[in-house]
Parts: sequence; C-alpha cells; structure tokens
Amino acid sequence: METVNKLSLEEIADRYAIRALIGSKITLSGDTAIGTTYCFAHHLTIDGDDKKLMVAAIRYNDNFIKINNKWFFKERDLKVAWVETKPLNS
Repeated sequence: METVNKLSLEEIADRYAIRALIGSKITLSGDTAIGTTYCFAHHLTIDGDDKKLMVAAIRYNDNFIKINNKWFFKERDLKVAWVETKPLNS
C-alpha cells in the first residue's frame, strides 16, 4: 500500500510560492475545441536559509469537449521546453 503525505496550505505557505505567466489560444468548433497554452512557471522554495528558484517553460496542447453545456478537458499533452533551477542564497 502506498502512503501519501499531504501538507496543508499553512504548512507550506512560508516555504513555497508559485507565479505563472500564461498565454492561451483556443479555437472553437461546435462542441469541441483545441487550445495551446504557453506558460513560464516560477517556483520559489525556502527551506530554512536555503532558497531556490525553479523556472520552467512549458506548453500544453489541449482538446476540449462540451457536454451538457459545460466544457471539459478531453485530452492534455504537456511539453517542457526547458527547466532551470538556481540557488538564491546571498
């Protein structure tokens, strides 16, 4: 049996931050759609005096479907262009 440790938001609030810059393009066709989303994700982690910044350039290629007047993801493909992690310690 696999054990999963879950952390509450309060437990990670002082140690982790995320900022994402996102741009999307969606093409509708009846009850289906395709979309491309570009994202630069910035993840800051703090563990005591150890601070790191991870930046990733990613792209999602999505297919959507509308069922009962609500949109859902039908398929999502993630492409990671690059990832860079660097220390922020002074």
